[in-house]
Amino acid sequence: MNHVAAILAGGKGSRLGADKAMVDIAGTPMIAHVRRALRADSLAVVGHAEAAALLGATFLCDPDLAVSGPLKGVLAALEWAANQRAEWLVTVPCDVPLLPADFSSKLINAAQDAGAEAAHVATPDGLHALCAVWRPSLAKKLKEDLSRGIHRPVRDVSPGAVQVMFTDSETFLNVNTHDDLVRVSARFTDGR
Repeated sequence: MNHVAAILAGGKGSRLGADKAMVDIAGTPMIAHVRRALRADSLAVVGHAEAAALLGATFLCDPDLAVSGPLKGVLAALEWAANQRAEWLVTVPCDVPLLPADFSSKLINAAQDAGAEAAHVATPDGLHALCAVWRPSLAKKLKEDLSRGIHRPVRDVSPGAVQVMFTDSETFLNVNTHDDLVRVSARFTDGR
């Protein structure tokens, strides 16, 4: 399966009080832990040049559109994936360091089986819409929407998207606070 991956790292990390992508977990920047779970033909980082350089990834900027929100990063990644002639784009935020290594293959398989253009992770805690796979062909419609100032919820970009259930909510925990950081760090100390 021909797919590329993009880590979305444009958030400010204000609740954490630190640069999320580069915060240390078990002696390694958080984004490097995220990278380990991504098995892709090529990798990009959206919104964080230093993290892209650290990972040897392509650096992508959000497109210059008036609307704000995470879909700008998704659009940048979709356009890049289309230029790479990829069949699928995997996206993840930079603050999910416990990602299971098989999550992207499960999402791609589920989307292909359903004939869907996208698939998102779901856990007992809810939907993790940015942990997703997308057909790069979605870039055109998304760009039209964002250019008109329409920023839909991430889960609504592709109406036929499937949700793939993962039972371990902890593996998709977003590190947003110091308490989250302590919780995740403990998993690495305990051997994950």
